[in-house]
Amino acid sequence: NPDRMDLKLGSIGVITLAVIFGCFTVVKDIPNTMADYNAKMRTVVSMENMALEVYRLPKTTSRDSILTEIKDHGIYYWHEMIMMLNKLDQQQLPEELHARNKSLIHYCELRINSYNFIYKAVEENTDKYKDSIEDYNKQIQVAIDELKGK
Repeated sequence: NPDRMDLKLGSIGVITLAVIFGCFTVVKDIPNTMADYNAKMRTVVSMENMALEVYRLPKTTSRDSILTEIKDHGIYYWHEMIMMLNKLDQQQLPEELHARNKSLIHYCELRINSYNFIYKAVEENTDKYKDSIEDYNKQIQVAIDELKGK
């Protein structure tokens, strides 16, 4: 009976509940990309700290321990960071974050190259790689300054 007010209100109520339930279901299934991105970036920062541990070793650290720290921790974590940043870059993110990810990958690549020269210098007990190390350190500083500006 179209004139019954309780049927009209009941129909409106059922439709409203269906719409609310549908909206809740859709919103619940939308991935929280930024929260995931921020969590993974905290992991990247943690890995960077582990990769930089070689610079915090005591001066009395043995040559073998330094070499292990460079290769098995430092270079390893720089590569891990690149892999994670590449995965993050596949997400739907604002263009500024894609650009930042590319800059961070470049920074990691510079660090890897620097660590490779440091490794050779320590392994061979020589200063012949000093200029290359200093050049990479300058490039790293430029990359850090650019990242701070973004």
